[in-house]
Amino acid sequence: TEGEILVDGEIISYCTERLSIGLQLENIGLYQDLTVLENLRCLAKISKKAGDKEIFEAVRRVGLEPEDKRKIKKYSLGMKQRAVIAQAIMEKPDLLILDEPSNALDSEGMGILREIIRQEAQRGAIVLLASHNKEDIHILSNYRYQMEEGSLREMGLE
Repeated sequence: TEGEILVDGEIISYCTERLSIGLQLENIGLYQDLTVLENLRCLAKISKKAGDKEIFEAVRRVGLEPEDKRKIKKYSLGMKQRAVIAQAIMEKPDLLILDEPSNALDSEGMGILREIIRQEAQRGAIVLLASHNKEDIHILSNYRYQMEEGSLREMGLE
């Protein structure tokens, strides 16, 4: 309920003009009566950093088809999760915050997610992953922390 996030020693709320952030939250809302492409186009209008090329690329990276005419309400929970991950990566953010991104993903989706996390880190993004999936944490993390009774504790690299 309180605290601050520092990036390069600067409180994140003060450096958002130079730092782009991609965010995937567990219960993020998508417009249920729009397609994945329509949803991402709406979101892209906010910061104007992603055009159709970037949106199409992000949708394909998560294993969905931008040309799919189905509304989000017709998507399975796993497909919705993929759509939310696509919106988080479409602008190629400097900081990618993922909250339980593997929820509802099948094994193919898990493989895609792991590859996206690796690619984003190789691109130079800071990827902050919150997960109960210990396998993901061990496979994908350079640094590990555990939240315990409201405090963050470094776990090491075991």
